[in-house]
Amino acid sequence: MKPPAAISWGSGRLDVFGIGTDNAMFHRAWDGQWAPSEWESLGGVFVSPPAAVSWGAGRLDVFGLGSDNAMFHRAWDGQWAPSEWESLGGIFLSPPTAVSWGAGRLDLFGIGTNNAMYHKAWDGQWSSGWESLGGIFLSPPTAVSWGAGRLDLFGIGLDNAMYHRAWDGQWAPSEWERLGGVFVNR
Repeated sequence: MKPPAAISWGSGRLDVFGIGTDNAMFHRAWDGQWAPSEWESLGGVFVSPPAAVSWGAGRLDVFGLGSDNAMFHRAWDGQWAPSEWESLGGIFLSPPTAVSWGAGRLDLFGIGTNNAMYHKAWDGQWSSGWESLGGIFLSPPTAVSWGAGRLDLFGIGLDNAMYHRAWDGQWAPSEWERLGGVFVNR
């Protein structure tokens, strides 16, 4: 089962994405009524649930892992672009997590084949390569931003405890901060 992703770019607007039985990405939007009248196929072949994020009104970015476990991306800014799914590379074990701290900024995270956390950013263009943030994780990442230039990142480590790192101009602490607890990863 691949859960859906839902996002809102403003008051009264919802966009929902799901993986169909053919493993393609599907989309519908609410803006006072559901449109299109049927699910819109965005194509592709996905092995992960979608991740969606918006940096402002009229802008959506959606991500998923393709059949090769690489990260793929499409954006809505009045039309879907690129016309086909854009490969961002990498090989991932976890679904993607995406977050935005403001207009024109995206941060994307996933767990690589070595169970470490990886990061890629968009700030007018995609950063080259995937940045390893280290750690060894059992869970997909979760990321949040409380304001421009600030990210907080969480994951469940091998000991089932919660771990944290933050970006505020640099990654801190320099290593993953153990927040403790015992969590189930399913």
